[in-house]
Amino acid sequence: MTRTALLAFVAFLGAAVQAAPIATIVISELHYNPVTSEEDEFIELANLSGETVDLSGFAFTQGVTFTFPTPSAIGPAGLAVIAKNPARFAAIYPEAAPAFGPYEGQLDNNGEKVALRDRAGRLVDRVAYRDGGAWPGNPDGLGPSLERTDLVADGEQQWVWRASIPTGGTPGAPNSTLKVRISRALIPIGHTWKYYKGRSEPAFPVGAWAAVAFADTSWVRGPSAFGYGEGDHATLLLDMYDNYTTFYIRTSFNLADLARIESLLMTVVYDDAYVVYLNGVEIRRSGSAGGSAGTPIPFDAVAAAAHSYDDSIDVVELAGSPLLRAGANVLAIQGLNVSLRSSDLTLAPTLDLVESPPEQMAEPPHDVEINEVFAHVQPFNAYIELYNEGTATADLSGFRLTEDPRGAGGYAFPAGTTLGADKFLRIRGDQLPFAITATAQWIGLADAAGLFVDGVRTAARPEGRPWGRFPDGDGDTWVLDAPTPAAANTLTPETRAVITEVRYHPPAAFAAEEYVEIFNRGATPADLTGWRLAKAVDYEFVSGTVLMPNAYLVIAADPAAVEARYGIAGVFGPWAAGKLSNSEDKIELVDALGNRADVVHYADDGAWPASTPTDGPDGFGSSIELLNASMENNHGSAWAASADLGTPGAPNSRAESDPAPVIRSPAHAPAQPRSGDTVAVTARVTDAGGVASVHVFRRIDGAAGFSMIPMSRVGATDTYRALLPAEAEGTIVEFYIRAEDAAGYARTYPATAPDPALLYQVDDASYPTGIPHYRVVMRNADLIELATRDVESDVLLNGTFVHGSDIYYTIGVRYRGEHARLAPEKSFRIGFHHDQRLETITRLNLNMERVYRAHLTADFWRRADMPVYQSRIASFSVNRRFGGEALPGSGIYYGGVGQRVEAIDEDFVARYWPRDDAGNLYRGMET
Repeated sequence: MTRTALLAFVAFLGAAVQAAPIATIVISELHYNPVTSEEDEFIELANLSGETVDLSGFAFTQGVTFTFPTPSAIGPAGLAVIAKNPARFAAIYPEAAPAFGPYEGQLDNNGEKVALRDRAGRLVDRVAYRDGGAWPGNPDGLGPSLERTDLVADGEQQWVWRASIPTGGTPGAPNSTLKVRISRALIPIGHTWKYYKGRSEPAFPVGAWAAVAFADTSWVRGPSAFGYGEGDHATLLLDMYDNYTTFYIRTSFNLADLARIESLLMTVVYDDAYVVYLNGVEIRRSGSAGGSAGTPIPFDAVAAAAHSYDDSIDVVELAGSPLLRAGANVLAIQGLNVSLRSSDLTLAPTLDLVESPPEQMAEPPHDVEINEVFAHVQPFNAYIELYNEGTATADLSGFRLTEDPRGAGGYAFPAGTTLGADKFLRIRGDQLPFAITATAQWIGLADAAGLFVDGVRTAARPEGRPWGRFPDGDGDTWVLDAPTPAAANTLTPETRAVITEVRYHPPAAFAAEEYVEIFNRGATPADLTGWRLAKAVDYEFVSGTVLMPNAYLVIAADPAAVEARYGIAGVFGPWAAGKLSNSEDKIELVDALGNRADVVHYADDGAWPASTPTDGPDGFGSSIELLNASMENNHGSAWAASADLGTPGAPNSRAESDPAPVIRSPAHAPAQPRSGDTVAVTARVTDAGGVASVHVFRRIDGAAGFSMIPMSRVGATDTYRALLPAEAEGTIVEFYIRAEDAAGYARTYPATAPDPALLYQVDDASYPTGIPHYRVVMRNADLIELATRDVESDVLLNGTFVHGSDIYYTIGVRYRGEHARLAPEKSFRIGFHHDQRLETITRLNLNMERVYRAHLTADFWRRADMPVYQSRIASFSVNRRFGGEALPGSGIYYGGVGQRVEAIDEDFVARYWPRDDAGNLYRGMET
């Protein structure tokens, strides 16, 4: 590649890395689970080009089936809608252009892939949406559609999708949540800089020339690129040969709103070396420059090594750097040659900005919720109850309760209607223009503009029983005990039947021997007619099934196999659908009303019983057993691996008459404390016989021992809380929790505390905005071990991971990459537990090597219709280190702006082939 071509590529890179569309035509909106009927489904396409695109012969080949007729077209920057039923679409959205369709098939309410191909069968765009995990939940039958917020980002990544703000979505109109990126070249090739030839030091002390306040009025002006020798240089330094080895350039650029920055990308083409300063602070030096980061290089120095302009281009993401300022910023660069008589030199920096404006439509608050729905033959006695879970009075003027799929019609609240914080409001059935029924029914709440506030899908229920949330305003819904208009909802849960044993991963040769055991811990028989197992597996109990007190019931994938293995009879099954996952899964026991009687979300790691390489519940024969039927059973510390192959239909081999308390949901707040912040440590603690005491043990990292602080119960809840003192910037705190019951039985969290313990760090630094930021906190001893041990080691070291307000304790940290381990800027693998995933993953790769090359590679393979990892630009810090500063004496850099990459593992397979994820995964490896 010639130097001229290389500079042209740099100009393209700045404009294209963040802004180039994956395809000219993209899937921009899906309404996959409408509130009334599947006939109201639609798919929207967007044309990202400035030209009309002929869609004739284009076809949806996955999810639904539809081929565009001839002629079909979509105009410049236009939108096109494909409807399940075009006539119904026209009736619901009369302002929209006529829709294409009908298509064959139905968009799966649980999620699936939707793919569009061109006339030649090549992939145009593909979306693999879901109804859970990190995907928004409201589009799943509660009113909104699923909108793409960024039309040029990869549509298979869940973070570019949101629920529409209007009920019913925005088909044929710009998405309500759309982020329109604005790309600008702040410093392009040809930009005019001020420059100084390094015949002498430009300022004293050395390095002062890079300061914001430095007076560069005597410096010469000139356009980039700078240099001499081979290539296309706008400013020629013909006198550099045999006269001086360094030169200096300065310029300024303006940033209006730091919060809107999505990318601030600096690229540098260079020969032989450079050092970059932002607002007076060194932020980057080429590996060929030599010297120590942060130590200025004198005017008469030479580059430590030669580097040709076509060896590589350095790409640096500055978005969110704490050095950036709103308003004027100064960029200063020192260029270095390898010798006085070097044949050439090049320095060509660019800076490109990508920012997004505020969202097009203001989303209304969602504090007011539909809290209770009661049907009655007399409309005067029927009602819908609203509850304000917010902290301020809500103005309901013009709000609507409606059955309309777009939030129109229905009952309009009169002007001046308000609802105070933590207050209820009843609307009688005779005030409504629609009937409240005791069957399943969708009811929506929209604001005066028709924007979505809340939506519910009630359950069928017996006469006299309301449907609603419990506790008030909670996400869980139930068939409630009795009507409580304008008062707190009541629920008497069914607690007799409890899941006490699960065999989720028998040896491969006996895979059909999966089973679930249920025990009646109550004093009266439990009639299981109409009850069922749900989520992981589906099974409905036959009419007349009764579970007597202190009796067991076993449901198996293959009842005959389990009966033969254990010499028992009366095993129920097989289940109608599903399979117990070998890693983690949720098992729900649902009563005849549809209420959840019990739930166990087990896992093969984290707080749950683990396996050794030769023994345990994960593939070696054991089951997991509840220690005592009276315990809170949805946390791993209440379970143990069975002593042998399990005890279906009999008392558990690991049963305890008085087990220690269960500790769950530990947390510290704020998630990222700053100096001066006291830190609240909380945990939920339960014990059937009563909790006697709870303490948090804490110490500063490196201290000899822990101090003990009592935790107090919060009201009548099972939450306990203690305040830890404020600490200085940079302090790392270790802590763990210990609970004891009245009999003296105690448990700690983590189970093996104090090694490992839970961690947090006091951090006053600011990090990038507009992209995710991940914080890793480790003990200093572990950080030193990571930096000094064999770089090929895959042993995970303990840490805490913080993303926003989400905290993940006892995660594993190591280096990753075949070649990246050898680079100064380390890339990381973060391991999460199956019982506390990050979004949907258990392995997170954070890459620092060739970030944008890898990002573009993922785009390339996706365009080629190949299975490809999800990729996202993100930033991360390790013990407050955010690039730019090496670990003392190591030459190793941690943190910075890098690439979040999906690991190629079982989670990748399950995402890409959600209904066909069994079998082996093969990867090509470099040799």
